[in-house]
Amino acid sequence: MITVLIVAAAIVVIAVVANLLGIGELQMGYYHGQHDVMLQATEACVEEAAFRLKKDNSYTSGGFSVGDNYCNLVVTPVGEDRAVSASSTNEGFTSNIDTELSLPTNIAGNAVGADVYIWQEE
Repeated sequence: MITVLIVAAAIVVIAVVANLLGIGELQMGYYHGQHDVMLQATEACVEEAAFRLKKDNSYTSGGFSVGDNYCNLVVTPVGEDRAVSASSTNEGFTSNIDTELSLPTNIAGNAVGADVYIWQEE
């Protein structure tokens, strides 16, 4: 009888441990997925900054939504180039990207592109 109780207790302990490990794996998967979503949203913010700078090279900052995420951009001049700091937030998750880009111009002085030469994710 005691052997049966010991075996049953061991099975219960193994089941509880396996359940807790499964929950931990689910949480890690969720956090990893949210990190990927936030990184994609922040990358979209940087692309939006490049697009806005091509249209107006005096663009300095702004905030807007990217899907369910809120994006905040801060653009500061660095000589002829621009430093772009982008951050996205959603449900307590945050992603930041700091970049520097150049704005090549044509003979008329209009930006014809945006070349990123520094990219740092946080």
